Amino acid sequence: MSIEKNAKIIVALGLPYNPYYPKPYGRWTKGNMYDSCQLMVGQDFWNFVAGEDIYDEFIKIFEEVGEELREKIKEIAKE
Repeated sequence: MSIEKNAKIIVALGLPYNPYYPKPYGRWTKGNMYDSCQLMVGQDFWNFVAGEDIYDEFIKIFEEVGEELREKIKEIAKE
């Protein structure tokens, strides 16, 4: 239904977090379950969303914000 008839359509499942990092994503469901679409996990997902290689910078920002808000996060978690 796109006006752009040559638009590239990507069917993908995106998982923003890889719990196995720095190892590759390794769930048993990864196998042939996703043969009909592309599976993007962690770094691949965020770089795709941004359209450039930003993952390392993205993680650095999260770490900085986490440090700044550590105490507030602990307080909220207690509630």
